[in-house]
Amino acid sequence: MSRAKTLHEQAVAAAVMDRYVRWDPTSAPNVRTSLKHAELFNGDIFMVARTPSGTQRFLLGDVTGHGLPAAVCAIPASELFQTLTARGAGLGETSRALNRRLNSVISDGLFMAAVLVELDFRQGMPSIWNGGLPTVHQCRPRGGVAHSFLSRHVPLAIRDEESFDARFESVSFEPGDRLYLRTDGLVELPDLERDGEQLLLDTLNFQSDLETTFDDVIDRMSEARGRIESHDDATLIEIACTFPELVENAPELADENGGWDYTVRFDSAALKRADLILMVTPVMESMVPKQELREVALTVLGGLFTNALDHGVLGLSSTLKHGEGGFERYLCARMDSLSSLTEGSVAVTLESE
Repeated sequence: MSRAKTLHEQAVAAAVMDRYVRWDPTSAPNVRTSLKHAELFNGDIFMVARTPSGTQRFLLGDVTGHGLPAAVCAIPASELFQTLTARGAGLGETSRALNRRLNSVISDGLFMAAVLVELDFRQGMPSIWNGGLPTVHQCRPRGGVAHSFLSRHVPLAIRDEESFDARFESVSFEPGDRLYLRTDGLVELPDLERDGEQLLLDTLNFQSDLETTFDDVIDRMSEARGRIESHDDATLIEIACTFPELVENAPELADENGGWDYTVRFDSAALKRADLILMVTPVMESMVPKQELREVALTVLGGLFTNALDHGVLGLSSTLKHGEGGFERYLCARMDSLSSLTEGSVAVTLESE
């Protein structure tokens, strides 16, 4: 095979991978990322999604190994994560489903170390499930690490269904707190006398301004690593615990005595990455002042949209969910149908009189 053909096939494969595991940075302005890959194809993935109630959900994963085999394993994890989050599945249920799915599709000897994070802005609470990734640190604007979320579980695709532990840890956060997630490649230093984890903690604990912490961590780790080429993927994620303005230019609404309407339409291409709740949540916050009513409306709206897409556009039958493994079978059929979708659309209109 010629080098030109090989490079072309790699570029095509990379484009396909990017389509499945990429996320839109504009959807989460409270997040900063640094992703450095040792090879073109890699096993580090980071995904962001929102539940029907408006909480943010994050997945950081690190598949063992490098290259295409590791990268391919990230596809089912990212798709299932987004699907379950859109349906409002709990954090524990999501971790268990990811473990089940990866156990069924990836090769023996491969697994995914992962961190699942949920930010509930209304309750002021982050919840974290950490299976095999480095400790997640929660830092305060006044400086210093306020809490550390240790890895309390083995990575995904190691335990079977019965022995899997889906328990997660929840604490409170203050406005302005930040979470720092990373893969182990970030703190692995070539000089064994230097402790990368301790260097990270020193950087986090002696910061007077969290606005510069992310860049300071990157600079200090790069300086410590020197010119030695890294043979592992290295990812650092900073999540600010402040409510994100996800839609800057929400439509102007009529005053409380007037009527209004808001319509959004997804064509076949947009349906493949549709996030209805993400688009309408800021509008609903303006239109429906009562939180309880707003959450009910968003939940109902999410269910109606899913039914319109699954049964109206994709033509899926609910009978697929029946029997053992039915829900996973249904999700697989949904992902296959959605990836090959070429026609159809869903329109949603909100109005008040």
